Amino acid sequence: RLTLWFLVSTALLTLATFAMLRRFVLEPVETLAGGAQRLAAGELSARLEVPRRRDELRPAHLQLGQ
Repeated sequence: RLTLWFLVSTALLTLATFAMLRRFVLEPVETLAGGAQRLAAGELSARLEVPRRRDELRPAHLQLGQ
């Protein structure tokens, strides 16, 4: 019974951790990469939406959003 509780709680924590990483790390980096790829392809009018969060990636979003 304890083993089942351990497995379920481990699975839930793993899923929650993945969801948080996806939301706060992977999505902003993917957005920046997409904007950089569009610029590299010559689409000089490419702009990014500036996120409301004030994290380490905000300056990069601001630069690509101008």
